[in-house]
Amino acid sequence: MKKRWICVALCFGLMGCLNTRARLQSPEDTAEKEARERTIGEVTEVANAEPTPVMGVGLVVDLQGTGGGMPPASSWRSALENELKKHKIRDVSGVLSHPDHTMVIITGVIPPGARKGDPIDVVVSLPEGSRCTSLRGGNLLRADLYSYDSTRNINPNYKGADQMLKGNKLAVAEGPVLVGMDGTGKLVARGTSKDARADNKESVEESQKVGRVWGGGQCIVDPPLALMLKPDHQYSRIAAQVAQRINQSFPGGKLGGTDSIAVAKTKSLVLLGVPNQYRSNLPHYLRVVRAIPLDRSPPIDGAYRRKWSEQLLEPSKALSAAIRLEALGEESVPALVSALKAPSPWTRFAAAQSLAYLRKPACAEELARLAREQPVLRAYCLSALASLNESACQIRLADLLRDKDPELRYGAFCGLRKLDERDPEVAGQNLNNAFWLHLVAKDSPPLVHVLHSKRPEVVLFGNNHTLASPFRLAIGDEFTITAGKDDAHCTISRFSKVKGVANKQCSLNLADVLKGLAELGGSYGDALDLLRTCDETGRLSCELYSDALPRRYEIAELANLSAKDPQMRNPQAILQAVHREPAP
Repeated sequence: MKKRWICVALCFGLMGCLNTRARLQSPEDTAEKEARERTIGEVTEVANAEPTPVMGVGLVVDLQGTGGGMPPASSWRSALENELKKHKIRDVSGVLSHPDHTMVIITGVIPPGARKGDPIDVVVSLPEGSRCTSLRGGNLLRADLYSYDSTRNINPNYKGADQMLKGNKLAVAEGPVLVGMDGTGKLVARGTSKDARADNKESVEESQKVGRVWGGGQCIVDPPLALMLKPDHQYSRIAAQVAQRINQSFPGGKLGGTDSIAVAKTKSLVLLGVPNQYRSNLPHYLRVVRAIPLDRSPPIDGAYRRKWSEQLLEPSKALSAAIRLEALGEESVPALVSALKAPSPWTRFAAAQSLAYLRKPACAEELARLAREQPVLRAYCLSALASLNESACQIRLADLLRDKDPELRYGAFCGLRKLDERDPEVAGQNLNNAFWLHLVAKDSPPLVHVLHSKRPEVVLFGNNHTLASPFRLAIGDEFTITAGKDDAHCTISRFSKVKGVANKQCSLNLADVLKGLAELGGSYGDALDLLRTCDETGRLSCELYSDALPRRYEIAELANLSAKDPQMRNPQAILQAVHREPAP
């Protein structure tokens, strides 16, 4: 009898265990498990995604007697002397002491994700103790740029004096030096009257001692991004798995000399390249990479895909849901295309952006519409359109060139140049190797746009850009432009101590004046001075804008706004809110 009760008790105990196991495997629990996938972001951290400063020493030539003679003795001068000797220069002292030459320190920044051959801006400045009075008219000879680090940064326990240590050669730089800018790259105001010019004399003189060579640097390496495996996951098997899943998600990519976009270098390090379509939106690419499921590609009809497809339709979750779907690749396209019809602009934007990076032209119409209607999304929409070299995107960008909004027009211009700088819509003319002149969208309202970084360019939108006479304009240090009251032409004159006097006549058409200025040896700084002076004195027939690129808001800011205003009914109120509130 006792044994029988023991058996009954064991049976009931086993039934209890079986019931517990059945509860753990209930349909609800199974669905939740299927909707959960471990991602690459859970086992890795992004590394090497910060800009890399570079520095070097160089020689500026072609000055007009302002070089200041032999530079003071320093480690920089020793380095430059060694470089000159490598180039078989016999009279190094004679070169350095020449009145038309001066030694400069060159600095620049290589952006994350850069590739070999990419241009970078560089700044040239005078070393301490230099007697050079002006870099105007100078040309920077080819110089090498290196990474640098400090002894204490490398070894926090180092007890000696902190010193700069030269690292690897990462870039080279050369080209014409542009002066007359302030610390932000804006042209220093000379003033339009005699008194104003006297007041600004000191600022103007100091601005001649720092120069910029826009796009004059060139990256000579392919610095990859990196994924560092978290301490609990530093195994060769996991590193290889991370690289494999990334390569499956981005087939055809290349990193260095390999046929893969990701390479597991060690058990704790995976090197990562950047596909072409993501180069203008690196943060988005890294978010997609971190959202790739690590262990497998979830089934097309599985709970994981359904979960994110459903959340894509919720405005407050749409941005993150689209990232998850984009990370799943081609199989997500139907869900993203369907979301283009959603009532919320947040959902339509998130879906259209992901479709662009998945190289689907179905995104073009919605991205162009949102770029017009929603300024807070404009930068992302234009970047996405410019990532896809399809006629649908090119047509939409060309249409935006003719919009009334200056920011939208110039953003579209940049987008078309990224797709194809030889596109007839945006192709320009290099004026005497001083700056670029672009005549675009001639059937649109006139507008002039200039840049204060990256590239010396003047973009003339529309037609009929003219100067209103009479005027007598002092431009830069050497030029005057004059026209009488009823004159149909103006006279450009150059008075140079070295090159003498030269004159040229042209029409009052702004493009002709800019071409004449460059033909006489005018720099981009002179062109900027001309445009600003004409604008300030009311001589320009249309509006002048500078650096009118759309602001790229942080994703955290956008996510916060999507929860507060899911339908984006008041774009201007959204803009005011995002400027008023700090990003979360």
